[in-house]
Amino acid sequence: MIASPDIWDRCYDEGWKGQIVDEGFAHPAKMSYSLSHRIYEHAFRSGWLKPGDRVIDPFGGICGTALHAAIQGVVWIGCELEEKFHDLGNQNIDLWQRMYGHYPEWVRPTLHCGDSRRLAEVLGMADLCV
Repeated sequence: MIASPDIWDRCYDEGWKGQIVDEGFAHPAKMSYSLSHRIYEHAFRSGWLKPGDRVIDPFGGICGTALHAAIQGVVWIGCELEEKFHDLGNQNIDLWQRMYGHYPEWVRPTLHCGDSRRLAEVLGMADLCV
């Protein structure tokens, strides 16, 4: 029996408006809000990820892959080289803590400032890397 294909469409339908600090829109390579959601949806459905697991994002930026992880009880740890985006990412985490910190599964994301070429030293081991 051939499995049905996993269709990846509509991954750019929703934007970050209201979900990140205004200065965060300055980042030149933001992860799509909808694509981030779709990645986690796929990882959960495929059994690759469950609440309590740890995800590492070596290019954490403004934490574009953190929100959907945190809401679903996944420990998100990011690494960002540039201090400007590290600061904006932490501002987003603070915003989300106020917006979603009361959710029962919520796990506060963590963003480290460092070089992802030395990722193992900076972050340790994970269950998924996005």
